[in-house]
Amino acid sequence: VEDLEQLWHGLKGKPMYENIKGHVNPKGTTALGLHMDGAPTHKCEGLFTIAWNSLTGKGNTRLTRNIYTVVAKSDLDDGTLEALLEYLVWAMEALLLGRYPELDWRGRKYDKANQPIRCQFNAAMIQVRGDWEAYVQALGFQGAGEVNCCWACEAEANTGPLNCYNSGLDAGWRPTCRTHASFCAEWIAAGLRIPILLQMLSLCFEGITVDVLHCVDQGMAAHIIANTFIEVSASWAPNQAERARLLQVRAQDWYAANPSTTSRLQGKLTWERLITCAFAGTFSKQY
Repeated sequence: VEDLEQLWHGLKGKPMYENIKGHVNPKGTTALGLHMDGAPTHKCEGLFTIAWNSLTGKGNTRLTRNIYTVVAKSDLDDGTLEALLEYLVWAMEALLLGRYPELDWRGRKYDKANQPIRCQFNAAMIQVRGDWEAYVQALGFQGAGEVNCCWACEAEANTGPLNCYNSGLDAGWRPTCRTHASFCAEWIAAGLRIPILLQMLSLCFEGITVDVLHCVDQGMAAHIIANTFIEVSASWAPNQAERARLLQVRAQDWYAANPSTTSRLQGKLTWERLITCAFAGTFSKQY
C-alpha cells in the first residue's frame, strides 16, 4: 500500500494520473503495465506475447509478469489480435471502475451489469511497453524510418532540423511532441480509428513507452559499450580481429576478478559484432 501511495503521488500532475484521478484510490488502486513483444522460436513460427504486471511489483520476471496471451505471428492479421485487445480493454475498464459494465466485450447485454467486482484492489492499466514491431501490430503506428523514427514526435534519423540525435533543449523535434489530445485529433482528422488500446479508460498516449530491454539493453547501452570498446582497443593491435580477441580476454579476466558481477557479455565478441552495435559514423574509419 505504501508503494502504491508513493507511485500515485509521484504521478500527480501527469496525464497518467490526472485523466483518471476521479477513479483512483491511492491506497487501493493497483497501477498496471502491459508488455508486448514478438520472439523467434526454433521449432515453430514466431510468437507474439502480451503480458501484464504491477508497476509496484518486486522480483524477477517469473514472479512479476503475468501472461495474458501468446499468439502465433501468422494469426495477428486475421482479427485475432484485435479481438484479444478489445476484450482486454473491456476487462481493464471493469477493474478500474470496480464493477461489471452494462455490456459485455462484444456489445451484448451483460447479466452481471453494474454488479461490484469483489476484490481487495481495483486496477488501472496506465503503461504500455514494447518495440516498434509491437506498436505497429497492436497500435497501428507507422513503421520506424518510413517517415520519422518516433511515434511521440516528428524526430527523424538524419542530420536535418528534426535530428533525433540532438537531445538539447533547443532540439527541433521538441515542439512536435504529441499529447493524448493532439494524437487523437491527428488520427481523427486523417480518418483513422483511434487504436483499441487507447480506447481504454485508464490508458493515455503519454503512457506508451519504450521497453527498457529494447531501449537500453539492445539499444543505447549496446551502442555506448561497442563504441567504448572500439575506442579503447584502437592501439592494442594492428588488426581488428586481434583487438576483439584481446577485448574478450580482458573481459573474462575482469569477470574472474569480480565474480559477483551478474551483467556479462554473452557469446563471442567479434569485430563485426562491435561494428553492428556501434553508432554509424561515431568512430573513425581508421578503426
